[in-house]
Amino acid sequence: MFRSYLSIYPLIFLICISFFSIAGGGIVTVIVLVLILLYFFLMFIFIEKPININSPSIHSPISGRVKSIERNQENGKFEIVFRVSLFKGYGIIFPSDLEVFDIILKDCNCRIVFKDYDFSFTEICFKKNIFGFFPKLFIIPGDRGKRGISMGYFPFGGTVLLYLSEKYEIIVNAGDYVSIGAPLVKLARVEV
Repeated sequence: MFRSYLSIYPLIFLICISFFSIAGGGIVTVIVLVLILLYFFLMFIFIEKPININSPSIHSPISGRVKSIERNQENGKFEIVFRVSLFKGYGIIFPSDLEVFDIILKDCNCRIVFKDYDFSFTEICFKKNIFGFFPKLFIIPGDRGKRGISMGYFPFGGTVLLYLSEKYEIIVNAGDYVSIGAPLVKLARVEV
């Protein structure tokens, strides 16, 4: 992770040195240079790992902390509840190669229903956040997307529920922080 952003520091350092020499080298210039370097350091330290779209599993559609994992009694699916941060990880991606079956806006929920290749359904439910925002989606029913492709963003975070069928084995635990694109499940073994 650190190797990816350390290679840009020599370029930033050269820009700062040239700014220092042009500005005359006063104390204000030094403070400005320190603030610029601090800004770039903080900006690049929070770079998330690249998404590996070749692994055979369902990936996290958002960045957030896993609040709970349980079996939903109504539909028999696994329910993974995420808490999305207020300031980090606005993006929403396709968790797998899926087709958008339906988008339902009801009360304080926005539910996206996906159809899988074997006609099983995966659902993502976004709860309206404290500021009253729903996710901003760039998809409509009938759209197909590959795993990792952006489908919108969720401004200022909130609670996200991911419903998965029983055929998966969940590999994350409650309390884990998952980055966008991190694997959540793998196909469970089917005994013959």
